[in-house]
Amino acid sequence: MIRPHRSMKPSAAQSGYMMRRRGFLGAAFAAGAGLLLASSPVMVAPAQAADEQAAGRYIDEMGRLLLSIQSQPGTISQREAQYRQFLGQGLDLNFIARFVLGRSYRDLNPDQASEYHDAFNEFVLRTYARRLAGFQVRGFAITGLRAAGDADTVVSTRIDVASGQPVQCDWRVRETNQRFAVIDLALEGVSMSLTQRNEFASLINSNGVAGLIAVLRARVDRETISAAR
Repeated sequence: MIRPHRSMKPSAAQSGYMMRRRGFLGAAFAAGAGLLLASSPVMVAPAQAADEQAAGRYIDEMGRLLLSIQSQPGTISQREAQYRQFLGQGLDLNFIARFVLGRSYRDLNPDQASEYHDAFNEFVLRTYARRLAGFQVRGFAITGLRAAGDADTVVSTRIDVASGQPVQCDWRVRETNQRFAVIDLALEGVSMSLTQRNEFASLINSNGVAGLIAVLRARVDRETISAAR
């Protein structure tokens, strides 16, 4: 197990990565459903334990990069650009986009799938990068690791923020093609992927996939207009 560490000082040479506290993430990821993350440790084989350690190091570096961005001077728009890179590199957006659409993803033709991925990716990057740009993280500590199924590791962290209580954030990490990426994020037990899957299912039932894409584009437009004010 990686030892829980109190906080990490940002390394000056690093830039670009991910996330924050209940006030931000509760709004950003629109509260709902739980990831059902167990808090007790599990016994694992040596190879699996090595994978968990590697996943923990990956999230540790993401935390350092987050603190590095927070410590750098710059405008809101400059910070947003850094957080877009942080999110784009840290999240497996293609996997998340397919997961949150559920069975409906199999019904998409190639053009619809391309449209959907473009709309979803821009929605995630634009919306959450903007919220992160106005958020203040003071500390980031890994508090535990555990296996989740055969392929994933859940890395539990405590995030200290400028105001309010520390926040429990669980990162579900998967290695694909020799690269780690986050496939879900749970804030205080609330899963981003499950929450959006439920919301998207409701939107598709009411208006179809085309209606969902229109909603995502409308949300991006609102963020753009708000940012320009």
